[in-house]
Amino acid sequence: MSSGMHGMRLEAISAYAPEQVWSNARVAARLRLERMRVRSRNAAAGKGPLLGEEEKLFQTSDRWVRRFIGFSERRFTGENEGTVDLATRAARLLFERNGRSRSDIDAIIVASVTPSYLYS
Repeated sequence: MSSGMHGMRLEAISAYAPEQVWSNARVAARLRLERMRVRSRNAAAGKGPLLGEEEKLFQTSDRWVRRFIGFSERRFTGENEGTVDLATRAARLLFERNGRSRSDIDAIIVASVTPSYLYS
């Protein structure tokens, strides 16, 4: 097939990101809402206010995320959608864009730090 080093070469790269997009501002708003819920549950259970470290878990803003992490949005998979599903979509895009068929491909390498399904 290919005539690169040791008979292999990288010919194409593809990626697929989940369709559900949340802005950093939306994530920050969701965290503020969750902080209010936790405070309310704690008050109902007779617990004291959130401690400093607990409070920090809920603090973020679009500005902070852009400055320290460098992205403007987050993407989330849908219900029953995992890393394997995203990799499959990326492979399909690769075939479509490059006019290749499955029989043209010797190997597909997938790398991720995310488990296939987070809560399975």
